[in-house]
Amino acid sequence: KDGARQKTMSSFRDMRWQAPWTLTLGWPVIGIWADPDYSATSIKSCCQSCAPDDGYVATGDELGKVRLFRFPCPFVHASGIVAGGPPPMGTR
Repeated sequence: KDGARQKTMSSFRDMRWQAPWTLTLGWPVIGIWADPDYSATSIKSCCQSCAPDDGYVATGDELGKVRLFRFPCPFVHASGIVAGGPPPMGTR
């Protein structure tokens, strides 16, 4: 807040960066990458639910699946609800 250098990453853990969270990377969404079949670009979208019920995050992946997790989701083996989507678009 005063521009002083912060020397530990833990001081940022509870800092609110943006609301709603829409990034696919970051401490609050580590758990969305729990699927072992995901590559670095598998998750295409991510959005936190809005206040007052902002305790969820939804993701969309390249296979057309939508997943719902609790937010924040900082655990590597997070479980979520999976819903099927349209089949992936093919390319020639």
